[in-house]
Amino acid sequence: MADDVDAQWHDALAGLTELALRRVTVVAMPPPDPTGRVRAGHGAMVTLTGVLGRLIEPEGRGRDVLQFPVGEPEGSRPVGGFSVSRPAFRGASRTESGWLAIELDGLHLMIRPVPDAEDAAAAPDEPA
Repeated sequence: MADDVDAQWHDALAGLTELALRRVTVVAMPPPDPTGRVRAGHGAMVTLTGVLGRLIEPEGRGRDVLQFPVGEPEGSRPVGGFSVSRPAFRGASRTESGWLAIELDGLHLMIRPVPDAEDAAAAPDEPA
């Protein structure tokens, strides 16, 4: 089991590296229960859209805690961000619709690239 979580940790970091410097949507919410429902309801969800910055290793923490700023492409300061802690990491996967799902102890992150205008025109029935 530990090897599987280690492999998923590396897959999550690879997915975040792949998304770096691209416009993404990040959704943070309490983890869903086994039936897929979030205990605290829809109001507990936080959504942030912007350009995903490169990972930052906070001083003194090494690669145990990684921070990811989210901002605008002009290089202005971040408007938000999120952290991923290795001790709190419980798993990662990709959904069929392209979301990178990262499961942390007490928090569930969903991240995907924002479709550009060409992608949106090619798939008009899918929500942007």
